[in-house]
Amino acid sequence: MRANADITLPAFLSKNRIQRIVILSPHMDDAVLSCGGLMDQFSKKIPMVIVTFATKDPGKINRNESQFLTEVDLAPPKQRILEEKRALSSLGISLKSLGFIDGVYRRGTNKKLLYPKQLFGYKSVPKRDADTLARLVQILRKKIRKSDLLLYPLGIGGHVDHVLCKLAAKKLKGIKKLGYEDFPYLALHKVPVPKRAIKLNYSLKNKVKLIKFYKSQIKMLFKNSENIPRMLLQRTKSATEFYVK
Repeated sequence: MRANADITLPAFLSKNRIQRIVILSPHMDDAVLSCGGLMDQFSKKIPMVIVTFATKDPGKINRNESQFLTEVDLAPPKQRILEEKRALSSLGISLKSLGFIDGVYRRGTNKKLLYPKQLFGYKSVPKRDADTLARLVQILRKKIRKSDLLLYPLGIGGHVDHVLCKLAAKKLKGIKKLGYEDFPYLALHKVPVPKRAIKLNYSLKNKVKLIKFYKSQIKMLFKNSENIPRMLLQRTKSATEFYVK
């Protein structure tokens, strides 16, 4: 089933009198990975800001506490935020850090990791992390204007931080919103093209260039930079992003 191509993003922005695009990004790479084509194409046409959820340094961490950290060499937040700032600066886009701790490092009131074994596969937020969701909703209500278009992750792959951002966005009333497809989980889970969505054609070359700013993530997500274009084109064979109402 093809996505609804009758609605273009410029037409949507005009019809809804959008004055600013706000992209809610779970981590310091998700906005570019998922919406880099849109960012490249519209950053000079309309004010745009990236609001990133997980940006706080967790401090000293024992890697053996987390199954994920024993399997993946995850770059520290300080390095990742520098990569984020460089990528966004190349487009003239501002970054607003929300200062939450990444799910892989987040701890409960008992000081133990909330997700020592499983970060993915969630459809809802566990009760033990409900306070994080409540705080995120409260912050977003203060930051998002009625004249904004909020782009939020659809939570493909079920990473708990992506699901948190999705559910928080859905709790905001009176705001124009579109969901974006989480890349590269989109490719890894072989998600079909959405039945009704706004289709955006973008410059593959420019999006790949943006993704390469995140040097610390390339090996973990793509094995090497040569795989980036292949994964971006894996589903549609063309450089397209889809935004779901």
